[in-house]
Amino acid sequence: MNAAGGRTARTPVPSPQEPAWVPAPPGESGPPRKPPAPDSGPALTRAWIAVALIPVFLFVAFAVGEGLTSLLGYPVGGSNPAWVIILTNLATLIAALLPCLAAVFYASRARKNGIRRAIVPLAIGSIVGLGWLILTVATGVGDLLR
Repeated sequence: MNAAGGRTARTPVPSPQEPAWVPAPPGESGPPRKPPAPDSGPALTRAWIAVALIPVFLFVAFAVGEGLTSLLGYPVGGSNPAWVIILTNLATLIAALLPCLAAVFYASRARKNGIRRAIVPLAIGSIVGLGWLILTVATGVGDLLR
């Protein structure tokens, strides 16, 4: 209440979780207003689509690795030359990491746009991609040492 008995206008103070207030556009009068809230946007949607495709691409990676080994004329799971092991592991790695890299890329883009919940697809893509990379390298080294 002010001295005249009426209510005083309080200017809102933004909280750390709330975006700052922006002035009205030129030509419009009125109090400042909030900027539009960030929606999930296409980046977060694409990140979740990439996460959903990770299991599909893992099966594709197995098919690529075994198909390439057979296509080169070597037995799958047998004692193969080093170049065959390296080539098939690289092809498998590329096929398996595509959706993981896409999930990380789009989730980090969504995080830059202020969407905090994009950390979930970012973590899933990172953990699965790193795990697949470690398993592929360990298997390849094991096959080379046989």
